[in-house]
Amino acid sequence: MSYVQSRSHRHQQNRFTGLPVWSALAIFGAALITGLLISLNGQAIGLPFLLSFAVAAVVATLLVEARGLFLTIASGPILFVGFTVLASWLVTQSQSAEGSDPFSTTAIITSIYPLTQYFPWLFWATAACVLIGALRLWLLRRAARHAENLERERRRRAVEAERENRDHYASARARTARPSRRIREGEERITVQELMERNRGRDGRDLPGR
Repeated sequence: MSYVQSRSHRHQQNRFTGLPVWSALAIFGAALITGLLISLNGQAIGLPFLLSFAVAAVVATLLVEARGLFLTIASGPILFVGFTVLASWLVTQSQSAEGSDPFSTTAIITSIYPLTQYFPWLFWATAACVLIGALRLWLLRRAARHAENLERERRRRAVEAERENRDHYASARARTARPSRRIREGEERITVQELMERNRGRDGRDLPGR
């Protein structure tokens, strides 16, 4: 029994529960950096950058541990905004004339404009992550309830088995005690008979003329 419990405990410990939050954020960062480099190479923020973000958001939400879902999903839009502005600013600087002010109003507005242009990508990717996160939490809670019911049933069966063992032990002990009691009672009866015979014999010897 203890071997089965220890084996089950080791199985629960070895079961994959998800990536830590920092790993999920690392997936976001690696994907967005890759998209940024592709954007710089192509001199424009295009489909590779957007797909990198969308795929990274879905993968990170699927693989992160349950307690890190909220932080992972909330970090997606923040990282998207930061990398989109950075990529747009770098592309703008690579295309601007030499000696121009990199932090001019025009450069800043040009860097922020892609956020409005690609907002649908951010919205639908975030909505998909929220849906995946909610589905994962629902499945985890259902699995936890199922495991709790199984554990409760296992404990109930263990209690019943222990009670049956106690009853069997008590019955066996009672059966073994009855013959011993009969033997003791028989010995007591034999002892009384012997005493009576001895008393009669003693009385016969004490009578006069015998």
